[in-house]
Amino acid sequence: MADMPQHNIDVLIVTAVKDECDGVLRLENDWSEHLDSSGFRYFTRQDVDGLSGALARAVDMGPEHAANLATRLVAILQPRCLVMVGVCAGQREKVMLGDVIVAERLFRYDAGKLRAFREGATRVEEVFHDIRTYNLDSRWRQHAEDFPSNWSKAVGTPRPLGVRGQEVWLLYALSDSESGVCQPLREHPERKHQCPDWTVILGRLEKRALVTLDGGLRLTENGRKYVEELRDRFPDGYPTERNYPKVHVAPMATGSRVVEDEELFPTIQRYLRKTLSIDMEGSAVAAVAEIEGVDHCLVVKAVQDHADPY
Repeated sequence: MADMPQHNIDVLIVTAVKDECDGVLRLENDWSEHLDSSGFRYFTRQDVDGLSGALARAVDMGPEHAANLATRLVAILQPRCLVMVGVCAGQREKVMLGDVIVAERLFRYDAGKLRAFREGATRVEEVFHDIRTYNLDSRWRQHAEDFPSNWSKAVGTPRPLGVRGQEVWLLYALSDSESGVCQPLREHPERKHQCPDWTVILGRLEKRALVTLDGGLRLTENGRKYVEELRDRFPDGYPTERNYPKVHVAPMATGSRVVEDEELFPTIQRYLRKTLSIDMEGSAVAAVAEIEGVDHCLVVKAVQDHADPY
């Protein structure tokens, strides 16, 4: 265990959970381990160009834990830049799993005043939102927007197939099977490749009443109508998903809860229309940077889900 550095770290990186921190640690093999004044672990290293960095994770997810960690280590290490990395939820129609969001603006989407009252036997709630944004330095934003796209070639793990593409493949293939165009779906040669999450996808389509297993796998009447609608809407074939991640520079909203709500992004975009992602800590870390006088703050997260039931 090395002695605790006291000041002048160039970049302090914080994460919300252990998996995110371990991912950063694996990128280099020369991290030194330390304990802060409270006995919590953090790591430091210096690259060949002399840039010094520190890395630590919060004790749990959420804005309170992230703010506690950032405040404690900013006081000890006095970084020039405070960075948060990890995962977030992204808007399904705009981003894909594995895409990277650079937060151009950060704000709390669940802050404000809640007014609750009754209309007869019905409880009604109105939220009056108080939107305070923390903005990325304009020069940093421009550099992020101009970041070369060839970085994605260095990503060794293939981007997972999204559920929407797998659902459409299963529905199309099932429709072709019922029409006699192809063999039964379980024997389809592309099934494992085109629909690797078969059981999960099948359950999702059952839940939406598009397929049924009653008496054997087949499309429901709603399923047949849906397939015809898709074929009419995309006569040249359903759009294929990108097989590489992409960087988006856009607002990121922070909330204190894990959310599964298909109306979440349309609701948030009433406050800040270009919002593409949500997380649980970003704006809290940005607030610490502003309050503690850190020169720069950067929040970068990868999309792991779409915050909806699909």
